[in-house]
Amino acid sequence: NITWLNIVDENQKLKSAGELQEYFFSEGINKDDKVITYCHVGLRATVLYTISKSLGYDTKMYDGSYNEWDRLDESYPVDKTFK
Repeated sequence: NITWLNIVDENQKLKSAGELQEYFFSEGINKDDKVITYCHVGLRATVLYTISKSLGYDTKMYDGSYNEWDRLDESYPVDKTFK
């Protein structure tokens, strides 16, 4: 789970590619992993999608994000834990 606060610096600017790659690795995301980005409405997911693709990951984006998922079917799983 990659959060916005961990990809920007204290000035709210994106961290360097090297720092971002280190962060991905520290979160257990390896180069052969598939990455799927989503957020609440898709805005931050778009930024993370662009970062992930630029770092060389096989990346997809769920553009409906949580906003769509939550409306589809109440039986769909939702993990509300935050790491």
